Amino acid sequence: MGLLMSLILGLAALQFLDWKEFLLRSALLSAVWVGGSWIFGFLGAAGLQTGGYGVYSMNLLGPLDSNGLAFFLNFDVPDPTSGQAWEGFDYLGFGVILLIFSAGVASVRGWSSHRGGGSRYGAFPLANGLLVILVFLLLSLSNRVSLGSHVFEVPLPEFVLAVLGKFRASGRFFWVAGFMLVLICSVVLEKSLSSSKRKLVFAVFVVVQFLDIRPIALFVRESMQTAKRYPPLALGSGAISMIHVHPPWQCDPWKTPVGVRNFESIGYAAVLHQVPTNNFYAARNPTEQLAYHCNTDARLKVLDKAGVYVLNDDTYSPRKMHFEKYHWCQKEQLNMNSTRQQQLLSGTPVDQMFWICRPKMVSAGVAAIP
Repeated sequence: MGLLMSLILGLAALQFLDWKEFLLRSALLSAVWVGGSWIFGFLGAAGLQTGGYGVYSMNLLGPLDSNGLAFFLNFDVPDPTSGQAWEGFDYLGFGVILLIFSAGVASVRGWSSHRGGGSRYGAFPLANGLLVILVFLLLSLSNRVSLGSHVFEVPLPEFVLAVLGKFRASGRFFWVAGFMLVLICSVVLEKSLSSSKRKLVFAVFVVVQFLDIRPIALFVRESMQTAKRYPPLALGSGAISMIHVHPPWQCDPWKTPVGVRNFESIGYAAVLHQVPTNNFYAARNPTEQLAYHCNTDARLKVLDKAGVYVLNDDTYSPRKMHFEKYHWCQKEQLNMNSTRQQQLLSGTPVDQMFWICRPKMVSAGVAAIP
């Protein structure tokens, strides 16, 4: 996103740069992006098309939708795709909304009073910025345009969908439009107000924005800490080799044991015990990787005698005798005892049952995850 925004701003300012300087900057930025993506393993799966396109899109009311969490503008727009409230979240904040409104009023007043040729905003490429906003707004909507709870399907050729579908969370494209909106509106007000008024207006907008989005930030912070809020996951007091989860999150996030956010709690347990796990979240998984992890019969044909297994009932029941040869297996229950917990854990099923099979060579004592 940073690379994309930098390239857009470079193109918008091309009148101040020669082509050689622009190409050099673009090449250096691209090299940094490619190097970082290669180091962190993103290049191998960057071209994969995955589910989510049209689900994690932007709602046309998204810039005003704080999921009912904002201090001032606590609207909660119905989510017709079940993904717009999360990875399609595009709330601007009341301070930014006031900034946009004020810039619009200033622009209308400026156009009505401006005389003579040329732009009243000097050399700032206003038209280019508005074009960027329009393009990224359309991309963020996907081909399933939604307004509140209403969805309108826009038919597109398969090859176009194949390309766009690689950007599973299309709602994030509005972030670029939002950045450009803030930039353009700031320039408009900077050119329209005196120095003293600018300082006062921008100070008010910053304070209003902070107050408005503070509850959202606190909710996100609390949500990110929920790995420690799960019931203690006792893995045993001895050394274990690995935490095996079946089905792992990346294969079936809705049937995976311990709930849809188990990549946090299982990962937390794996870090504390300093062991690997086959259970992880990744937006894109290569086909070969999924074929390996999701082949349950192959993965459970020979059991890891020193490993801990966390299983849903459908996986454990037909293999009960197989597991009990080397493991102590116990049925456990995940209870979400409040609406707040369920909200923080993205709708984790209440009273979900699952199995934990601990190696017989490891004590199943009280070494619980705190």
